[in-house]
Amino acid sequence: MVASDAGVINWITPGDPRIEADREPLLSALSRCGPCHFGANLGGELRLIRAFGTTIPVLVVEAGREFSDVCSPISRYVHYPLEEARRWARPWQLALLKAGAGLMRLGLMRLGLERVVYVNNWLLSTNPPLRLNQPQIEALIHWLAAEFNDHAIVYRTVNPELEPELTSHLLAAGCRLLTTRVTYVSDPRPAPFLRHSDVRKDLRLLQTSPFLVSDDKTSLSQEDLQRLTDLYRRLYIRKHCRHNAQFNSAYFALMLATPMFRASLFREPQSGRLDAFSFYMENGSYLTGCFVGYDQALPRRLGLYRMAFMHKVLLAQRRGLRVSLSGGAGSFKRQRGAQPVREYDALFDRHLPRHRRLPWRFVSLEGRLFGRLSQA
Repeated sequence: MVASDAGVINWITPGDPRIEADREPLLSALSRCGPCHFGANLGGELRLIRAFGTTIPVLVVEAGREFSDVCSPISRYVHYPLEEARRWARPWQLALLKAGAGLMRLGLMRLGLERVVYVNNWLLSTNPPLRLNQPQIEALIHWLAAEFNDHAIVYRTVNPELEPELTSHLLAAGCRLLTTRVTYVSDPRPAPFLRHSDVRKDLRLLQTSPFLVSDDKTSLSQEDLQRLTDLYRRLYIRKHCRHNAQFNSAYFALMLATPMFRASLFREPQSGRLDAFSFYMENGSYLTGCFVGYDQALPRRLGLYRMAFMHKVLLAQRRGLRVSLSGGAGSFKRQRGAQPVREYDALFDRHLPRHRRLPWRFVSLEGRLFGRLSQA
């Protein structure tokens, strides 16, 4: 335990009464059961810290099996970028990248890249940010480095556009920023947002569609929950990337039971069948989209993805907020006014010996390389 002028840092157990009510169901279950209980490619040990009045999930990962990119550095920095490269790389570029990725994976595994502690890891592609000041962030990072002196300390999903103060605090604490992916940010507040023809089309679709839209996440049956899980897996795993988290229905049940997460549900009017959904959370000055799922087998003219997307943006507009739209579907989002923004992982490895810092140097170079190639 460490005491500072700002407060105290210590480990707590699942179900501790000090865990905030709006986040307790998910965090306690992840810590009590382990991430592997909620998805086939999830792993590591999730522990809980109480620091400066905030509960923080910390994922401890050891060398061994490779998991989803939300809990595996190898998947995060090697496999996932390679999957993304298939969408933009020329054949010769892809061949070179695949060969290089295979060699890089072996080298990084041998050098111990997988020994890492993820700070504030909710197993989401974009995590809710920590609301701590600079001395508190610095105390937390250094406390973790002392607790895990053979692990790199990584704060995932840092977005300088949306969280400039947090980014500055992490840098001041001695972290380095590693490029991971491009995400998209929309500002639906200004009048120019409505000048986009695709925005106007989507608004008309949302207003005239027969689908029933509900924000009541307490009304889902077990059948609805399984349907939601199937829609997610078909889109995120089968269509996009097998390195995305393969969440099961137990994880989604926990999200629905956790107040900080909200859901919009789209039902077919006759049967009441759940055909699309959108999960999101509010982070002070902006709204973050977690997942969007829809039935890809239904006719495209129904515009299920367009409606789920625009409904979330409209919710942000009514609250006077910007929207973090995660990655993927770049052209679709740009046509609706979203701007591309780089996202980073913040790495602290100053406490490690030189040979253990070496793989992170390779990762840093790899991130810059993929960033240049993807913009070419």
